[in-house]
Amino acid sequence: MDGDKIKVYVSFYGHWSDSDWQISGGNSNDPEEIRFDMPVVYDKDQGNTIRKVELILTYPQIDDDCQDVTPGEGNNCRNKLDIYAYNEEDEEARNTSETPLENRDYDDCDDDNDCLQLLLSSYMFTETESTFGDGEWVVAIHNEKLNDQKIESFVIILHYK
Repeated sequence: MDGDKIKVYVSFYGHWSDSDWQISGGNSNDPEEIRFDMPVVYDKDQGNTIRKVELILTYPQIDDDCQDVTPGEGNNCRNKLDIYAYNEEDEEARNTSETPLENRDYDDCDDDNDCLQLLLSSYMFTETESTFGDGEWVVAIHNEKLNDQKIESFVIILHYK
């Protein structure tokens, strides 16, 4: 067949939300995680190359069924969830744990929620000494706090070029 070739790039948008969705409690030595498999392709020769990955997590700032056990010592009911990204060998590639609580206001986050974004650029998926390669990646919602925490939503966006 004669004619022009057309390349179609398929991106992915996954959105999870549920009014009853929560993550169990963990601790700093044994955090609880909800894991999502994320196949990533980086193939410049074939033109099927990840451009970036966007991960967006929204959760309530305060645990509504928590008792503050040490008033005046800081609020143990203040939620803190993080996003972690692991490569195919389960090596931690990046996370949001160093994002201060007061800076968890990505996009149009309402005042009662924390909103986090973790961006993974295409460079992370290349094969070099300092990068992680493509393949079967895992992204996780990570809870180091003892109390269960509600999750408003989690979004995974894979942008291909």
